[in-house]
Amino acid sequence: MNTSILRTLIPLSLIAFLGTVPAMADDSAHFTIPFDFTVGKQQLYAGEYQVGRAAPSVLMIRRADGGAAVMTIANVASPSQVAGIVTLTFDKIDNRYFLTQWSGSSSGLELQKPAVEKELIAKRLARKPVTVVASSLK
Repeated sequence: MNTSILRTLIPLSLIAFLGTVPAMADDSAHFTIPFDFTVGKQQLYAGEYQVGRAAPSVLMIRRADGGAAVMTIANVASPSQVAGIVTLTFDKIDNRYFLTQWSGSSSGLELQKPAVEKELIAKRLARKPVTVVASSLK
């Protein structure tokens, strides 16, 4: 199969799967994110978000006002260092923020770096991790 067909089939399969299974929402939490940020190829704006797992390897980021939602496939990562604390970690590169990790109290997810972030890293621009702690759970 060529890549354009796969790019269409994978999200459709994911939507079909999630439509038939209730969301897991493990450690779903409310975040106030004070800066614009990137998730994969999607640009999101500063604001209030509900973030949590939608499936074992799927992270859902939804605007708290019921607006747009983004789902992304991620790799399993370490849970939060502190029980009951849910965090988002961003890479800040050249005043741009890229979501890199979600850490819940019992599990974590690490997102793949988008091409633009890889390009900025290749230019050896300074990279600083920024962590945002959830303001409330579920």
